[in-house]
Amino acid sequence: MQDYESWVVIGSLLLAAVLFSSCSALRETTLFAPRNWAIFALLVCCVAAFLLSGNSAEARASDQMLRYLAGICTFAPFMALLGAKRPQNKAWQFVVLTLLFVLAGPAISAFVNTSLLRFRLPGLVSWLLWALIAFEVINFAATRMWLAVLGIAAAQIMTLHTFLPGTASLANYESAGLVTAAIIGGVLPAVQLVFICRASAIRPERSFAQLWSDFRTLFGTTWSLRVMMMFNNGAEKNNWPVRLGWGGIESMEPAASGQEADQSDAQITPAMDKSLRMLLRRFVSTEWMEQRWSQSGVSAISDDHGEPGA
Repeated sequence: MQDYESWVVIGSLLLAAVLFSSCSALRETTLFAPRNWAIFALLVCCVAAFLLSGNSAEARASDQMLRYLAGICTFAPFMALLGAKRPQNKAWQFVVLTLLFVLAGPAISAFVNTSLLRFRLPGLVSWLLWALIAFEVINFAATRMWLAVLGIAAAQIMTLHTFLPGTASLANYESAGLVTAAIIGGVLPAVQLVFICRASAIRPERSFAQLWSDFRTLFGTTWSLRVMMMFNNGAEKNNWPVRLGWGGIESMEPAASGQEADQSDAQITPAMDKSLRMLLRRFVSTEWMEQRWSQSGVSAISDDHGEPGA
């Protein structure tokens, strides 16, 4: 990688780290740890880009290890997200750290065994990398972060193409690929996240629909489906006439003959309100909820014809 390309990569990654740091809204959620992992991954990638600058062909084996170690660090924020529910969110960081050590094991072994001329991954680990990339995309593809997660996945593939089955052809675009990876995998997600957080903060209307949309965007499909399942189990047990769907609260009352179901307003009883807030309190603070949904007991029915990520 040429020197000017290295500085473009480093500058882009540092900009992304600064943007992630500016997302103060995440401090009111359990996403503070995933955010810190994201900053850590970006800084590791910066160090790797600096060490890779101006390397000659003789340094190919060490280059591969540096790129691999930098690449696997980018999985840490998404793995930390899987444990983003109180009270286990803090202890879960040790699980993330363990995963990183497991993924880094082949690189550590290759570094210790200096007789290895070429760093290679076991086939199982290579397919595990593909599985982690696929999980990221699936978890956010139906949210407003879909473009950002596609950029991150593309950046990971460009960085780790040497170790991923079926991506050997990307070796022809190695230097340009790293520059592109830094921009679409670092700057693009950071800019989009900052924009979403600030847009939510200045939005005048407050409703459960807004709160639920922001929750889905930040926590992804996995936790959104989990919250939906837990609320709907309680709703069924208590015979509530509503269900929590992907777009928000949905009425279960049958529509009158010849009329469409009312999907403009729905009354949430204090018991439903309490259930929703208790579930969401595992992930976000009361202040975070009040910024988006201030009226206790009243919410808006979702529009099933709207965009899934809206």
